[in-house]
Amino acid sequence: MKSYLMPRLFQGSVLATVALLAAMTAGVAADNSAVTAAASAPAETGGIVITDAASKVRAADVTKFIKTLVPDVQTVMNKLSKTERAQVYLDAKAAYTTDVSSERFVKMLEGKTPAQQAAWKIALKSNVVNMLADAKYNYCNIMLEGEAEQIYDENGLKKLVAAPHQCPTGVPMDKTLEYVNKLLACSIGDPAYTRVMPADEATDFRSAVSGTKTAFDGGGAGMMLSGDPTLTIPATAAELAEFDEAKAKFMAHPPKDKGTDECTGEAIPLTEKDKADTAAFWVKPPQKLAFAGIVNHVMKGSPAEQAGIVDGDVITKVDGQPVNGLAFNWVVTKLLRGPIGSTFKLTVKRDETKEYTITRQAILPDNVWSRDLGDGIYSIVVTNFERNNTAFAIMDEMQKIGDKAKGFVFDVRNNGGGVLDEGTEAVSWLIHDGVIFSQRDRVTGDPKHPRYRKITWKRVGSKVIREEVDDNTHKLLQRAEITWDESDDVTGKPHRQFKDQPFLGDKPMVVLVNGGCASACEIFAGGIGENHIAATPSSVAYTQGAKNAEKAPQGAEIIGEQTFGKFIGQTLGSGPKGTILKATTFRYFSPRGEWLGDAWKTKIGLTPDIKVVQPKNAVPYTDSDVQLNYAKEYLLSGGKAVPPAAPVVMQ
Repeated sequence: MKSYLMPRLFQGSVLATVALLAAMTAGVAADNSAVTAAASAPAETGGIVITDAASKVRAADVTKFIKTLVPDVQTVMNKLSKTERAQVYLDAKAAYTTDVSSERFVKMLEGKTPAQQAAWKIALKSNVVNMLADAKYNYCNIMLEGEAEQIYDENGLKKLVAAPHQCPTGVPMDKTLEYVNKLLACSIGDPAYTRVMPADEATDFRSAVSGTKTAFDGGGAGMMLSGDPTLTIPATAAELAEFDEAKAKFMAHPPKDKGTDECTGEAIPLTEKDKADTAAFWVKPPQKLAFAGIVNHVMKGSPAEQAGIVDGDVITKVDGQPVNGLAFNWVVTKLLRGPIGSTFKLTVKRDETKEYTITRQAILPDNVWSRDLGDGIYSIVVTNFERNNTAFAIMDEMQKIGDKAKGFVFDVRNNGGGVLDEGTEAVSWLIHDGVIFSQRDRVTGDPKHPRYRKITWKRVGSKVIREEVDDNTHKLLQRAEITWDESDDVTGKPHRQFKDQPFLGDKPMVVLVNGGCASACEIFAGGIGENHIAATPSSVAYTQGAKNAEKAPQGAEIIGEQTFGKFIGQTLGSGPKGTILKATTFRYFSPRGEWLGDAWKTKIGLTPDIKVVQPKNAVPYTDSDVQLNYAKEYLLSGGKAVPPAAPVVMQ
């Protein structure tokens, strides 16, 4: 995993969930040496652990820490001695910087004194309070610009402080989650993204980020396949009967509203669009997507690759059964997937028809790969930014291709986002100067007197810089150089670090986007797109440290369709029994300083430099893929290719 942890993370859209669990602090930066000393010191008989680290804690830091706590916690702290307060402060910081999820929380309390146990519980309580205070003031005052109807339940917050931390001592988790989720949605006004992840979902999330989660239970071949939008499969007699029965029940008692608003208790009225969509749905049974048979991508190290399957192969039979005209989902789930270790025969058509035997394995799906489009143009496909080391995977693909490339197409269509760090890091290697993105959030501190800051990430020459500026006084609060490094938990690759950040954007580039691009993906596309400097006859090549770097080409032209529009971010914190608390706490901005939507009430999104609409019946990476084919033509023509006309929609 990466050694850096950012306190704010981007969560992907509803199309794809992602982000990285962040370490959180209680009003002060974590001091790792002090944490280690506090955690490992032997207990003394005085009822509290006394360490060298505690004796060195500044009184001002402890006072600042106490101010972030709710009144009942402050009362507990005020009853302790000066030394005890310092030790509680250190133990609280240790709790913040340690993953205290699941049953580990209970074990951490074993063998500790009552004061130590109180410190850990204080840390968890403060985590929730500080995070929701951040969400409250940030979301209402900045993201919704002080809309009067946003109501924050102060009494509910006090209940929330206690509720999740009763879990280890007997309160049913399902009841706690139900209560906390309702309170979060009502308090912050963000039901789509602010909530508590149950333990099972949180476990899947952590494994997806670390790169250890497989795509499904059981085994598979490891191929990305396409459906055929030009051919749909009619419903069977049994499916028709099921549809007619459901339709009859619905028409007998059609809904008069969309349910009750949990926050206000009032009915949510149906819109005219709701009524029209409902009527259209019941006109005829849904059609099933047909199997196209085209192999878009063979995953690295997969059974399919080991057997000899390559990108572009066309599957004609599975275990001797023809698949042309069958439903896509049925072929994938019933024919291709199966128990790990089982085998099946795959008949494919390339230059000739050939049969391959494949042994199913657990699949770790790729999220980055490259493809030769011919004539020196290569695509770098990024399906999400959910996994650690996504940025390094992009670098690896580009360096593997090397001088063979005349240009690159970054295909991020339907990329729902992921870890903020990964999108930011990838942009930093594709521009040599410019703002990557900025965000505005609340400075940790007294909830009754909130202060805000603007945080800007930029590349300046060979360095990546992070600047914090007070939003009111415009005073520079912090300026630091950021370095990326990598150690891969899955492959065991050693760390990669750079004294000077590499620049990989010395070839012409475009980025393909559509309505499925959201969050960290929009940061990536906007970061390279809004910093685009096209190559011209007068352009100079970028040279590390050169003064004329601003004249050198960089970035990429954005081609495709409007993106989703999720320019809000969530803070994540560990909860007891494996849960994760997630709250919308900040808004972020493109390099030009534009806010492009909250993915809920407002969806704006990035506007492509060149609009190219994909036909609904297009199959990716075939002749019908209008967007990809134009991107290649654009690069080969030096940007002179004429965009295709929008497809005609037949009624």
